[in-house]
Formats: sequence, structure tokens, C-alpha cells
Amino acid sequence: MNESDLDAEDFLELLWGEDEGWIELPAKVNGYWVPWQLFWPPSQDTIVSNRIDQCLHDEEDLYYSVAMFREKGRNIEHVMPTGWLWADLDEVHPSTAVDMGIMPTVAIESSPGRYQALWRLTRKLKTKDTERLNRGLTYALGADKGGWDLTQVLRIPGTRNFKYPGGPRVRMLWYNELVYEPRDVWAMVKEHVPAAELVAATDIVLPKRDIPHRARRLLAARPEETVDGERSDKLFELNCLLAEAGCEDEEIYDLVVNSAWNKFAGRGSSSRTQLMRDIRRAVTHVKKKVRAKKVEQAVKADGSDQPLLVGWEKAGKLPRVSIKTLVNMEIKEPDWLVEDIWTAGGRGILGGEPKTSKTLLAMAMGMAVASGQPFLGEFEVIDSGPVLMIQNENRVKMMQDRARGLMAKMGISKDEETPMWTVDNVGFDLDYDRHLEILEADINDLRPKLVIFDPLINMVGDVDSDKSSAIQPILNELIRMGVSYKCAILIVHHAAKRSQNTPGRRAGQRLLGSTALHAFNESMLFASHLDDHRDGWSALTIDREFRSFEPQTPIRMAWHLSTTGMDIELTSQNKEGLLVETVREEGPLTIKQLVEKADSLQLERKAILRLVDKSPVLKRTHGRGRIVWIEYIGNNGASPTRVNGQALR
Repeated sequence: MNESDLDAEDFLELLWGEDEGWIELPAKVNGYWVPWQLFWPPSQDTIVSNRIDQCLHDEEDLYYSVAMFREKGRNIEHVMPTGWLWADLDEVHPSTAVDMGIMPTVAIESSPGRYQALWRLTRKLKTKDTERLNRGLTYALGADKGGWDLTQVLRIPGTRNFKYPGGPRVRMLWYNELVYEPRDVWAMVKEHVPAAELVAATDIVLPKRDIPHRARRLLAARPEETVDGERSDKLFELNCLLAEAGCEDEEIYDLVVNSAWNKFAGRGSSSRTQLMRDIRRAVTHVKKKVRAKKVEQAVKADGSDQPLLVGWEKAGKLPRVSIKTLVNMEIKEPDWLVEDIWTAGGRGILGGEPKTSKTLLAMAMGMAVASGQPFLGEFEVIDSGPVLMIQNENRVKMMQDRARGLMAKMGISKDEETPMWTVDNVGFDLDYDRHLEILEADINDLRPKLVIFDPLINMVGDVDSDKSSAIQPILNELIRMGVSYKCAILIVHHAAKRSQNTPGRRAGQRLLGSTALHAFNESMLFASHLDDHRDGWSALTIDREFRSFEPQTPIRMAWHLSTTGMDIELTSQNKEGLLVETVREEGPLTIKQLVEKADSLQLERKAILRLVDKSPVLKRTHGRGRIVWIEYIGNNGASPTRVNGQALR
């Protein structure tokens, strides 16, 4: 029988038939499992088909567990007797089993060049016997040694494998009526089960690639042959050689992690992260060399000594515009994405001191834009749409708790389709070309209104963010993507340590790292800690700066996560009201004095003068020289003639 004869639902019917028990159809999303249990047979015909359709629609990798369970949950102690054997063949083709005389009842291609297989038995076996036979099959076929356990999950034929570009179809290669007697299977495979099943951690298994001789020598080096001073250089050389041989990041890691040159060994939980960062640096270095070589070859083929040029460079002239054309252009006025919070298509930073709820604010803005609900319950979303949030800092459980709290606060049902996606702790790196390529492909696919990166410091590899020359290329890439795809870019970033020598600095000037980060901002939020003595409450102020709009007054916010949702208290004053209150209580004041009160007002000279001219209760008066006084005149229009002993005119 060929693959077209059984779809995903037919396959599951074949597997479990009229048996009764709990089944597991989990999905894997960004490396995390999303469990889904059902008592089989289903009470409604559409339950399973809806589950399959939803995972395909959301591009989630769907799996099944061959065994049934006595209780809900995929726990080994609840595994029921089963009449199937299985193996995750990996790169071993099912024809290998045919050659051995144990042709699979079902053969599946889980992704191009990777396979799975099942064998139907004449009777159900106890768990101990199923384990023994599965293990024997695995070793006899040279299959994945982690794929024989009783809670193993496999891919369902008829679904798609979203680990690969384009989501290739999980194909059933064949299904036949073959049924095997357990004793016969054991007789064929028992000799292949080794006495010691575990492979030593120090064993290095070379992939099926042409590994350079130099790389093989480095991998074979013993610890006593290494010199501390050269380990960094040798490790980088080894990583580059493997990358040039076509090895992927994880393949390189598996090869070098136990080599004598791994300088990060023994550094605890951070050792993998540090080694992977070194590997990615090598892969990027090799890719740049390859690109440079291609350019050189193309230039030689063109018969020219000039570098390849694109756009206006190729045309050989600047894309200049006359001033007449400029003033007559129809250019749309800047608009808000979230009113008084973030500009549409704007780029910028949500910065702040430690523990000032930066991630919560970023997630809240993302959910507001995605749902169209007001940000923090007060600030209107002007242009709602899809949102992508990539974060490399917080545990997924914390993200889930905050998301649930925000959804409850915003009145969004957990079953409601909200176009926001998160990417959690996958090691995303803005300094890694391949990651940028994948990011751009996702942005092209989703067309988001907002993309969030949280936090910057965990996404730039070994780049020194204190140096403009180092951080600017990354910012330039984000600017390009934002402009190309008309999406806003929000970067979560940390504050520099406070200094007594730099009081009263503007929010952007308090960011950690190069001034290039401040210059990047079209919109800017900065969170500072406030004391709140209530148990479980967090409080902060949020300063706001914009390039296209005048600064706004600070927002004071307090929040608390409860079992029913999230409580948010918000206080923000009207800019004009705050100015009037300040002048009435402390004035008359000069413009200079008001600007010096920037910490509380967050207003610059031009903004103050604009507000004064609009206000019916404020008036500006010129004193001697160029001094401008701002006074409160109330509703009767009366004004003093002298201020601090100085005559006004």
C-alpha cells in the first residue's frame, strides 16, 4: 500500500484501533513541548482532525507516542501493553530492515533522508518485553539509540516537519499487512544488543563528511599535547576547519566539546553557551571568506578590477533630490504605533535599571499591538497587527505567567487567536549571519508591525557594545529591516551604572554602551525603580523620548501578578497640566529654570514655549537682556510687573 492510502487520522486509527487508553499528541514549539492528551477512542470524530489541522496551521511540529497510557500524561509507569515495535531509524533507510528479513509494517520518511519504522506483532507485550525487543531492533539496524524507549514520540505521516525550510511532508513510504511473532524478532536481533549500551562521553564519532586531515589531527590530540596559551587559537582553527567541511553548528559542537582544545570545559552551565558562541563566530568567519571569494571570482569573470556594486553605487551617482522636489514631495506625517508611547515603524530602545519590569513592558506592548487593546489599559493602539518577540533571558515559565496575567487584564481569552509569536532562549544572535537570514525570512513571512529583541546584551555574541564601530553594523541591519518591511523595532537594553558625576542625564544618555545606541532611537522608554512596600507589588517610572514628537511626562506604574490575572496601577499627568502646576507653585520661573527641572517635566525649551503659547493661564514675558520669564496669570489675566525685584516689559 502506498503513502496516499493512509492520511494522518487513518494512520492513528491503524495504530490504536478499538483499544482504550490515554494517548499523547504533543507538539514541539521552539524547543519546548506542548502536551496534548486524549482518551481513545475519541468521543467526537473531529477532535483529532482539529488537533492535526491546528498544528499544521500554526506550523507546530506534531508527534505521537506509540504506546497508550493508563493515566493522563506520558509517564513510563503508566505505559500499557502494546502490539507494536518501533525504531527511530534516523539516516538508516528502512530497506536495511528488509535486507535483514524484518521488513517494517509501516515505513515513514520523517524528513528528507531521515526515517522511522513500526512492526506489528501477533500479540500485545508487557512493557519489559517491548523494551527489550525495541532495544534489539535499534542496535541491529544501527538506528538512533535514544529512540527505543516506551515514551518515545515519533512524527505522524501526513503532517509536516517544520524544523526544515518549507516544512517538508512527513511521508508514509509503505504500509503492508506483515505481522511478526515476538520470539522470531528476538531471535534475529538479540545478538546485536551489547553488554554495555552506553557510549563513553569522550568518544568522538566523526560525521559522514570529508573531514580535513588537519582537523582530524586536532580532534585526536591528547590533553598533555596542548599548551594553555594556544588553546584559543587552536579551538578557533578547528571550528573553522569543520565549518569549511560543511559541518553545522551542532555537529561541530558534538565533535569539539570533548576535544583537548575546548577551553570552556568545566565552566558549569555556561560552558555550552560559550563554546557555541565560539563556533558561531568561526562559522560566520568562514561564510564571510566564502562570500569574499565569490565576489572575487565574479569580478574576475567580469574582466574588471572594480568591486561589484549595487543600487546607486552601480549607477555611479548619488541619489540626489533637488530642494524644489523635496519641498513638493507628499510625505506622510509621522504617526503613532501606540499613542504617546511608540512611533509607527519607529526604532528604539526600552531601557532601564535592573528589575524594572522591562520584559513585562515589552510583552505588554507586543500584546497590545497584536490585539488592538490599549497598552497598559490607557494608551491607544493606532496601528495593530502581528508581533514577533525574541528573548534570550527569561525562563519560559515566567514568560507564560506574565502572558497569562496580561491576557486576563486585557480581557483576551486563552483560546483567542492573537497574532503574536515568541522565540524563547534559542541562542538567537544578531552577530550571526545565518540567524539574521532566518530572522529576515520570518519578518517577510509574518509582516509584523513590531519586532522585539530582549535583551540586546544577550544577542550580540562577543561584540563590544561600548564601541560604536562594533555595535553600529548590527544596528544598521535592524534599521534596514525596519525600513524594508515597515515594522517598528524595539530593543530591550540595560542602563549604565549610576554615577554621582552625571546627575540629571536624559533617559537615552543613561543607556549602557556606545552613544550609537542613543542615536539609534526614534522612540525611547526608560524604566526606573520606585519603592512600593506592598507585598508582591513592583513600581517604576517610565520616561519617554521621541525624535518626531515632543517629550512626554513620565508615567508612574505599579503592578502585581495574582492568581486571577494582573493588577496595574497607572498615573500619568498631562504635559500642560504639569507645567502649569510647576509655574503656579514655584513661579514665575525663567525658561532656563524650567529646563533645569527636566527630571520632573521631561520638557525642552521649544516644547515649553509651545505649551505656554497654547495655555490660557500661562504667559511668557521678556525681562532684561534675553531672559524669558514664564508666569501664571490664572483666569483673570492679571500679571505681576516685577519678578524677584526685576522689572518686566
